[in-house]
Amino acid sequence: FDADGAPSFIIGNHQLKGKAIKLKEPFAVLRKRKIGQITKNDSSEGTSSEAKMRSHGGVELEVVGVVKKKLMFADYPKSIMR
Repeated sequence: FDADGAPSFIIGNHQLKGKAIKLKEPFAVLRKRKIGQITKNDSSEGTSSEAKMRSHGGVELEVVGVVKKKLMFADYPKSIMR
């Protein structure tokens, strides 16, 4: 971000300037993980839903983050000399 608060992106000798836009509806970033099998010591009676998912080799979804803004770079890149 520059002094004005606008996002600035530099790739090699090119600079892109853009703007941050608030999304109408935020969305979640999820991570998918496999759940291990139940051990022999676990009984099938009175088990939690998590334990039942393990017995079926299910997956677990973990929320990693929430995206509320997107960065738009609509202009052509400007060449910069270093």
